Amino acid sequence: MIATPESYFSVDFSAATARFRVACRAAGAAATSLPHPLPGPGGEALATDVARLGPAGASRLLVLLSGVHGPELLCGSACQAGLLESGALAGLPADTAVLLVHAINPWGTAHGRRVTEDNIDLCRNFMDFDAPLPGNDGYEDIHRAFAPGGEVSNGQEAMGVLLDYQRQRGLPALMAALMAGQYVHADGFSYGGREATWSNHTLTQLLQEHGAGAKHVLALDFHSGLGPYGYGTAVAMHTGAALERVRRHFGGWVEAPRQAAAESPGEFYGVEGHCADGFVRALPQAEVELVTIEFGTYPVPRNLQALIDDHWLHIGGVADDPQQLAQEMLATHYPDDPEWRYAVWTRATQALRQALACLRE
Repeated sequence: MIATPESYFSVDFSAATARFRVACRAAGAAATSLPHPLPGPGGEALATDVARLGPAGASRLLVLLSGVHGPELLCGSACQAGLLESGALAGLPADTAVLLVHAINPWGTAHGRRVTEDNIDLCRNFMDFDAPLPGNDGYEDIHRAFAPGGEVSNGQEAMGVLLDYQRQRGLPALMAALMAGQYVHADGFSYGGREATWSNHTLTQLLQEHGAGAKHVLALDFHSGLGPYGYGTAVAMHTGAALERVRRHFGGWVEAPRQAAAESPGEFYGVEGHCADGFVRALPQAEVELVTIEFGTYPVPRNLQALIDDHWLHIGGVADDPQQLAQEMLATHYPDDPEWRYAVWTRATQALRQALACLRE
C-alpha cells in the first residue's frame, strides 16, 4: 500500500517511534536508540532515536530535529517519517548527509509535557553554565502565578495574574517575562535549569559526533503551537551573516526574534539558551543555521492556558479534570484535523527544499 500524507501522523509517542523506526529501515538509514534513564508513565522504556543518511565524511550536514517540546513531537515525527518514506531524502546532493534526531525530549513526549523530567524548557537550557546566568526581572513579578502554596491555586487564577500584568505593563512585557526564560525558580514556568539536562547532553554529543567534519550545518527544528493555523513559520535566532543566509533561501519573511529585539528593544524579547546556541557551541568549525519551523494551531490565549494548566497539574497538583487538561495540551499542539496535517506535510517538503538550497551555498 502506498503511504499517504495523512498516514505519516501517529496517534501517540509509541506509534510515532515505531513508525519512525520502520521508515528508517525502509530508507536504509543506519539507526540507533539512545535510552533515557527514566520510564514513561506506564513504566515503558523511553529513548531518543537517531538515524543518518549520506556519506560519513560529508562536509554539508542537514539535521532534522523533533520533540524539543514534548507534545510537539508528533508533528515533527510525521515530518521526519514522511520525508523518509516518500523518498524525499533519497538521492541527496553530493557531499551531503542527513541526521535525523527523533524525540530529543522523550520524557516530555511520553508524559505529554512541554518540559523535560527536570521541569526544564529544553529550548532555554543551552547555556554556558560556567558563566553567570541571565536574570528576568519581569518573571520575578509574575512567579506568584506559578508557585504552589501561595495565593494562586490553579491555571485559571494564574491567567488572571498574567492578564493583570499585561494591563499594567503591556503585552510585549508580559511575553518577555513569561517566555524569555528564567534560571532561578526550579518549580516555575519557562525554567532554563542550572545545568545541562539529559536531552542537552545527548543532542550535543550527537552533533559533535556526526558534525565533526562538517563545514556547513543546517537544522530544521520542527515545533507546533505558535503562529497562523496550519502554516509553518520559519524562525531563526541568528543575526548577521547566518540570518542573511537563512533569509536568502527561506524568504524575507523569516522571523528573527533576536534581530528584532536588537532593533526595537521593549517591543520584542530575546531568548537565551535556545537550541540554536547549542548547535553553534557544539560545532565551532562550521557555518551553522538552525531554522525552527513553527506550525501554528490555535490562538495564543487558548494555547497559553493549556500550558499554564499543565504546569499547575504537575507542579501544584490542582485540577478538576486532569484527563481533560492532558487532552487539551495535546489538541493545542496537534490538531486532529486532516487539512492541518496536510498543510504541515506540504510545508515540510518546502522547508526541505529550502534547507538543501541553503546548504549548497
